Amino acid sequence: MSHTKGPWAIAPKTAQYIATSDNPAIKQWLELSGKDRFDALSVGTVDGSVAIIPLDESNVDNAQLIAVAPEMLAELRNVLEWTRIEKIPLRAQEIASIERVIAKATGA
Repeated sequence: MSHTKGPWAIAPKTAQYIATSDNPAIKQWLELSGKDRFDALSVGTVDGSVAIIPLDESNVDNAQLIAVAPEMLAELRNVLEWTRIEKIPLRAQEIASIERVIAKATGA
C-alpha cells in the first residue's frame, strides 16, 4: 500500500461541500446525513486533499491526527531502524508492537 507522501496539513480555511459535488465520497456522506451541504476541513498536501472531514468539534482533533499520520509512520520506522543500527535493546514486545502498528498503517 502506498500513501500520499507528507507533509500533510489541515487547509487554513474550511470549505463547503454541496450535493452537486462530483466526488462520490462527498455525495455518499450527504446522502447518509440527509443534508444538502456541509462545512468541512481538508487534510492533504499542497498538491491536493487526502481527506475531507465534516466540520464539528471532535473532527478538528481527528483532522490533526490524520494530518500528522505520515510523520508518525516515518518516526516509527526510524525508531526501529535506529534500534537495529545502534543495537539499542528494546523488549521483543515493544518491537512487535511497533511493527504491528507499521503493518496496520501500511496494509502489510
